Amino acid sequence: MQFFRKIIFVCKVILALLLIAFGIYFALINNQNIGLELLFFSVPSINVGLLVIIAVFCGVFLGIILASISNIFNNKSNNSS
Repeated sequence: MQFFRKIIFVCKVILALLLIAFGIYFALINNQNIGLELLFFSVPSINVGLLVIIAVFCGVFLGIILASISNIFNNKSNNSS
């Protein structure tokens, strides 16, 4: 069983490194600059690849926070019954 956990861990590390490499490659090939107008402020010219990567990280971060909050509330309701 310990052997399979090591294999799964190595596969996760390799997958994470591949995703990081893909993100860096994506940022490098999308080197056009754009200005972004939001509701209350403007973002100066920024690289498109960097902008997409920032948006993905913000989405992942918000997803993790919302999932954590959901798990906290589910654990409290399961413990009280």
